[in-house]
Amino acid sequence: MGRIILVATVALLGIAGWYTSANYSLEVHRSVEGKFQYVRIVPRALSGSVPSEGAADLPPAAPTRPAIRLATFNLDGLDDNRLGNPKVCDNLVRIL
Repeated sequence: MGRIILVATVALLGIAGWYTSANYSLEVHRSVEGKFQYVRIVPRALSGSVPSEGAADLPPAAPTRPAIRLATFNLDGLDDNRLGNPKVCDNLVRIL
């Protein structure tokens, strides 16, 4: 039983290592003098390049195709008494 657990653990560690190396990369940051400062794990971009540190500060890109947006609301509580209120009717006409 112990041998099966050992083989399963080694297999899982191998799969996790492969997944991590395929989807993430390490950025080693050094000072101007060349001394080690820190290491950062960053996700790989689709093209294989590592995104720059300022990429998170940029606004999102414009969509490549136009989007259609739909809005709905529930009119179950709308009865004759509420339709008799001019403010309710004016708001419904303005929305529609």
